[in-house]
Amino acid sequence: METVNDTWRQFKSRVKQKYLDALEYGGSKWNELCELVPEDELNVLIAYWNTSPAKEQSKKNKRNRQVLDDMHIMGPKSYAILRHKLQQEDPNKQEPSKAKLYKNSRIRNPNKTYKTSYRKTKANM
Repeated sequence: METVNDTWRQFKSRVKQKYLDALEYGGSKWNELCELVPEDELNVLIAYWNTSPAKEQSKKNKRNRQVLDDMHIMGPKSYAILRHKLQQEDPNKQEPSKAKLYKNSRIRNPNKTYKTSYRKTKANM
């Protein structure tokens, strides 16, 4: 159920990010969006996004997100999974140190673009 909940939240987030600012009733974006979400549910969702409490919450969340500058990049994987993986890779099967866990949880893919800065993370390593 948690996975379904997380996936639903991510879907709504992507829909809002991709379509909300560009939506015009009857436009090509609207038709594209109606293929993803039933129109009656879409109208309810847009009405909610345009309420002042939802707009305030969105602004607050954006400000809080900008403050974060040293985040892991493991996605939905947990530290326990990473710890287990590193332990299995170790020749002596010893549990990894916190420093090794920290470094491995923040290794960035050079082919990917990230929204957050890497300076503070690199300095902490």
